[in-house]
Amino acid sequence: MKCNHYCVKSSTGEARCTCKSGYELWHDSKSCVDIDECSARRDDWVNPCGINSKCTNIPGSYKCKNESFLPRRSCSYDKYYRSEDCCQKSTNTCGKVPPPKMSGRIVNGVRITEEDFPWMAHLYVSSSSGNVAGCGGTFIADNYVVTAFHCVYDHLSSSQWSRLTIMAGVESGYGEGAVSSSGKRPQEYKVIGVNAPKGASKGRYEQSDIAILKVQKKNERADSFQTTPICLPGGEAPKVGRNCFVIGYGATQYQGRPTMTLMEAATPIVDDDTCERQYSGYNMPERFNGAVQMCAGYLNGYQDACQGDSGGPLMCQRENSCEWYLAGVVSYGWRCGISYGVYAEVDYFSDWIHDITGIPKVDPVPPPCEVPYGEQGCEALKFKDKLYKYNESSDSYVLFDGTDSDPPCETRQSSWI
Repeated sequence: MKCNHYCVKSSTGEARCTCKSGYELWHDSKSCVDIDECSARRDDWVNPCGINSKCTNIPGSYKCKNESFLPRRSCSYDKYYRSEDCCQKSTNTCGKVPPPKMSGRIVNGVRITEEDFPWMAHLYVSSSSGNVAGCGGTFIADNYVVTAFHCVYDHLSSSQWSRLTIMAGVESGYGEGAVSSSGKRPQEYKVIGVNAPKGASKGRYEQSDIAILKVQKKNERADSFQTTPICLPGGEAPKVGRNCFVIGYGATQYQGRPTMTLMEAATPIVDDDTCERQYSGYNMPERFNGAVQMCAGYLNGYQDACQGDSGGPLMCQRENSCEWYLAGVVSYGWRCGISYGVYAEVDYFSDWIHDITGIPKVDPVPPPCEVPYGEQGCEALKFKDKLYKYNESSDSYVLFDGTDSDPPCETRQSSWI
């Protein structure tokens, strides 16, 4: 047996693998994955650094930074904030969700409910033989759903639209067996239009792996589930390393059966060069193209989308308004749970989406700014007549002349300007 860290003998004499401190054994019983001690997504999570300190995960451990002297700068989708006290109010109606219910495991994911992300769509694709395949989708308006082109490329003509069915408000199950956790009745939609980008082709689907479905409600009742659309990107892109989230009803392991249960996984954004190098070593027909695609996840596939999740959303949260926007559409990967996942980059197709749907373009809510200082035009901390800025690469505050000089802890009375 080849173990990632240690191989030990059990009391019965059988060999088994164990991991170093700060790691846990992966489901293959051989690999070791880092424990994120700083993850606020666990039910029992308590900040190991204390209430006034920032916890930053590092391989096998974590580090603490005292931030008691700092006011809250903004929301962070690393920490999955959705509380009203950390974000500006905005007048947008998209991308709004209720406060999170930290809940229960897509690959290595967390089970969630249909109310957590009320823009999730479950797409059923039936074939002439009667088989039904599942894909994900995202409501971007009451009557428009974004999904993957490869989910519908055999159903582009109007004669095939009847084989496509959308369900909203589904926590688990499908078709007549679909159920919600909210007591609402899952809402069925028929597809009345399918749009694909110009030049999209089945042979090179991954280069334009996005489609827009125009939908119409069927048999709506008073207790039917009501969707909330997600926001479209406003020219923004999540930074490399930031956690975004993928949700879906798919399998939890390669070649496994779809769970038909809504799950969520946090997947950090990966830079294009790293992803291209990784995928160039795989024997697969798809080719990564950073102009129209993006990567997210882990090199060891610790959390990932899988079969049945195609077409679903990669969602990122705006740091100042708490709105969620659609950054990517689940496209493909090397098997699943093994490497990074590849997504169609929605911002690249945003002009086409706005043209097809008529959804007006809305700029993201800017951060509050009283005095124009700093790289972003307003982010500065004033203490004893000196201006400090936050340096993300070093995770510290530095003087505007670039000197690495954290304000001391007694700067509790400092203020943003």
